[in-house]
Amino acid sequence: MPTGKPDFGDALLAAWPRPAAILDASGRLLAWNREFARHAQPEALWRGRSFSGREFIARLLENGCTLLEWDPEEAAMSEARRLCEEEVSAKLDSLNAAFALRDLRAMHANAHALRGLAANFGMATLLPPLQALEEACRAGKEGAVAEAMAQLRKEVGPALQAFAAQLG
Repeated sequence: MPTGKPDFGDALLAAWPRPAAILDASGRLLAWNREFARHAQPEALWRGRSFSGREFIARLLENGCTLLEWDPEEAAMSEARRLCEEEVSAKLDSLNAAFALRDLRAMHANAHALRGLAANFGMATLLPPLQALEEACRAGKEGAVAEAMAQLRKEVGPALQAFAAQLG
């Protein structure tokens, strides 16, 4: 909702086709349109709040203020990345529990699900050990399962760190 300050901002925000806000030169919130209010977290909608994040596109204005436009495509991707990170963590926990119980069927199912997540979200270094783990579980080769788990554990940390770096 426009605040009346600055006047140019109210007109700009009212006419802007997407969710947007005006920030002062230090990055504090001055004004916003109704569409922005629908997409921003409620606690964020107070003057003086600083904004950052990949889901916003910043455009510097001539007066030193910034037009902050909400990017729905990036916001959706950010949410997808967050959900993927949660799902990877949960599947790794399930995989480790199944390994401790020597439950090859559960290990195969979790390795398969993890391989799909890894493929879809660019964690390519996890694909070879997950495929090896799937094959070892399917064949019932406990020694090969242990080797594949060791390789997977070696690759998981760096893959998750690289993925977290993508999250910004």
